[in-house]
Amino acid sequence: MTIPLITFSGLATGLDTKSLIASLVDVARQPIYRLEYNQKNLESQSERLTALKTKLETLKSAAEGLDAEDDVLAVKATSGNEDYFTATAAAGATTGSYNISVTALANAERTYSDPFASATQTGLVGTGNLQITINGVQTDVAIDQTTDTLTTVMDKINASGADVTAGLIYTGTAWRLSVTGNQTGAANAITFTEGGSLVLNLDKLANQLQAATDSTFTVDGITISRSTNTVSDAIPSVTLNLEGVQSSGSTVLTIDRDPAAVQADLQTFIAAYNAVMTSLNEEFAWTGEAKGPDSLSGDSTLRSLQSRLRSLVGQTISGANPYSSLSMIGVSTDKYGIMSLDATKLTAALAASPSDVVALLAKSTSGGTDGIMAQMSAAIYEYTKSSTGLITAKIDGIATRVADMDDQIEQMEARLDKYEETLQAQFAALEALVSSLQGQGSAMTSILGSMQNND
Repeated sequence: MTIPLITFSGLATGLDTKSLIASLVDVARQPIYRLEYNQKNLESQSERLTALKTKLETLKSAAEGLDAEDDVLAVKATSGNEDYFTATAAAGATTGSYNISVTALANAERTYSDPFASATQTGLVGTGNLQITINGVQTDVAIDQTTDTLTTVMDKINASGADVTAGLIYTGTAWRLSVTGNQTGAANAITFTEGGSLVLNLDKLANQLQAATDSTFTVDGITISRSTNTVSDAIPSVTLNLEGVQSSGSTVLTIDRDPAAVQADLQTFIAAYNAVMTSLNEEFAWTGEAKGPDSLSGDSTLRSLQSRLRSLVGQTISGANPYSSLSMIGVSTDKYGIMSLDATKLTAALAASPSDVVALLAKSTSGGTDGIMAQMSAAIYEYTKSSTGLITAKIDGIATRVADMDDQIEQMEARLDKYEETLQAQFAALEALVSSLQGQGSAMTSILGSMQNND
């Protein structure tokens, strides 16, 4: 009698358990994938909101550049001859002209030592204490000819803290030590006192190349002296930089309105405003296709921001007639909210009625309505201020949600790791069982085969 072989179909050890486990784990990972997808969308929103906030802060800064009377009434200083002086005017300078004549420039003292044959040989300079006194401040420099040379004396002076700079000059036949005051003006004259056997002779009048002197100039015939060549207290809000002595006559300094500066500031504002509006328009634009999950097109905060900005630049300011709106000074806006400037109109408005342009743009100094730039700065602050700003709070809220999702993902990954370990253990047990059954099957087959042979 023939007995069939015993087999266990489908339980062979060649089963790809690794792929099976990977597939099962991937199915279980789907909730993590969804969280990561949502995170990516939130991070995209955060990046665009942060970029918008930066543009708003730039716009706020640009608005603040025109929110004060002095900003709108910018002035410039012009020298009739910059060989004699240059000038700059700050906010508050009074327009007008001045006749200026520079009769002397301020100088720092410069003195030389006697000549020496070498700058590096000891035994030449003598031994003693060198006193350097400037404006009542005395500095002592100890010199020893057994160790000091002209070079080390220079180094000691520079390291002493005295308000001077020492150097070396080679004439072609000899070396001389130079000492120059760091400050101009007669009050900064240097007094040298050489003790002991010092032979530098810095105190010799013949060795003084340049005395410390004040600058002297006249403004409309009035003589003025200062210790420097940069003078900021002779004419209020005007800085004079004295360049050269005028041997005769005078040079006209003109302080005048600077419409070019106002135009540049307004162009900066317009560029910043347009950057914000372009970003908002891109968020809200309809392209014919459905918006992605990271879209901000339905965000009420951004919608209100766009509306607020358009309202601010389109308003009329009472008390600024006839220049009561931006359009009256050359600022136009297209259907997308993008602005442009007609510089000719702006210049004409500043020339015709600067006070009205101030009222249109700047903060009110009389308790009336603030101008557009002042209002713009205040409005943007409500969106960008720390913690509680409308856009700042959105960005912070997204950061919190993303962090929470990170925590969730971390916890889910930990559970998934345990799930994978469980699957591996289960499949390992299955493989062990299959292997055992196959072993038993082989043994039974062998026994039955032996029984057949015996028959």
